[in-house]
Amino acid sequence: MEQRLIEQTYALVDEIKRTREYQELLRLHQAIKADQEVGELSRAFKHAEHRLEEANRHGKHHPDLGRYRRALSEAKAALYRHPLVREYKRCERQLEKQLEDISKAIDEAVGGAGVSRGGKQICRTERR
Repeated sequence: MEQRLIEQTYALVDEIKRTREYQELLRLHQAIKADQEVGELSRAFKHAEHRLEEANRHGKHHPDLGRYRRALSEAKAALYRHPLVREYKRCERQLEKQLEDISKAIDEAVGGAGVSRGGKQICRTERR
């Protein structure tokens, strides 16, 4: 039985990879990697993130902590406003929703017993 479940799981993964959403996500990922402007925005975001991490190591009383937080927030907003990144995030949410629906369908099919929620194991004897 275990081997059959593994094979069915791989078949499901293959089916998910053939979906329009997954294919679009791959296309957008390649477009993002090739886009110079997104690269610059991403580097600015990572730089701001690094500066904030460095300031956080010195504690909440670092003199530039507020400025670094604002800079990170602005860099993230600029990156996420880019049309390619916005579209990527939209597709990512759609795919996550599909995966969540699949997970819920599996959960319901097995009666919800022993399902993990938020890292905690839940054991129920009744069906929802």
